[in-house]
Amino acid sequence: MRDKFRKALALLDKYNLMVSPIYLDFLRGERELDCTAWGTPTFNPRGWKGPCYLITDDHYRSYRELIEKTPWEKYGPGNDPRCADCMMHVGFEPSPILGAKRQLGDTWKMLKWQFSGRMGGNRKNANGTSGDGLGHGDGAAMPPPQDLVSSDGRLRVL
Repeated sequence: MRDKFRKALALLDKYNLMVSPIYLDFLRGERELDCTAWGTPTFNPRGWKGPCYLITDDHYRSYRELIEKTPWEKYGPGNDPRCADCMMHVGFEPSPILGAKRQLGDTWKMLKWQFSGRMGGNRKNANGTSGDGLGHGDGAAMPPPQDLVSSDGRLRVL
């Protein structure tokens, strides 16, 4: 799998992905990261989903309950067979942001990425139009589709 990411790097560089350079290093096998699934939790109509959005062992009423009652040491590659080949951003992307397994130069790499204009969203093309026609190219957040939000502003359950 990691060999495929190494080969795909030239293709990925043409697109403005919202993926940190340290996570890309992990995907290419150039470094290891710990799973920090609690860093990007999932909330759905049943509550906070644990331990991650791929594995549902329980739902919790509060984020605090998710954190305190989930046996985190039982999850992650080498601990749970369901996690054996996982490289999902939900578990590994928060790790470098939180400073886990920090290496010399990581802060500079992240700052360079954040200020490069390649941190996701739509880049403007040379002709001044947005990259894919979906946004304005100014980094502004796109609003959710109207049919997903009810009149009182709550997320509609489909």
